[in-house]
Amino acid sequence: PGSARSAPETDTAMQSPLLPPPTATPSSYIFCHTMRWHLLRLGLVVSAIFVTLLLRQVDLSELRDAFSDAQFGWLVAGFAIYLGALWLRGLRWRLMLRGSTVLSTNDATALVIIGYAANNVLPVRVGELVRAQLLSDRHGADRLSALGTIVAERIPVSYTHLTLPTN
Repeated sequence: PGSARSAPETDTAMQSPLLPPPTATPSSYIFCHTMRWHLLRLGLVVSAIFVTLLLRQVDLSELRDAFSDAQFGWLVAGFAIYLGALWLRGLRWRLMLRGSTVLSTNDATALVIIGYAANNVLPVRVGELVRAQLLSDRHGADRLSALGTIVAERIPVSYTHLTLPTN
């Protein structure tokens, strides 16, 4: 307890419901593949509904004017800097997990991005729980240890937010 499982492939009780167990038959792979497609379609439909509701409240001529005034070089530079910052956050998290879980910086970055995306649509920063669960599912990490690193990662950020001067 409290440490990473050495062989997550053999622990079928902790497997994700969307991933077949290691001893899966071809039909269970087909089921999981079909389930993932259904979830993807459901996600796309829900997203389309909310984008439609959002766009109904937007003045399209004003949006077109805003985009015509945009300097796309700055947008590209800003996007590149943002992606670099996300990669650095993934690197930081990977280094924090170094003693308990082995994963690449790209995998850590992907999990950070998924957690942030979940925070955008779920209440009360539940995306951090999503990130810990995905780390457990994909890399066999202990969920509580993963959550501990996420909390440790958030403490300096929270402190910074609390100490910033407000006007």
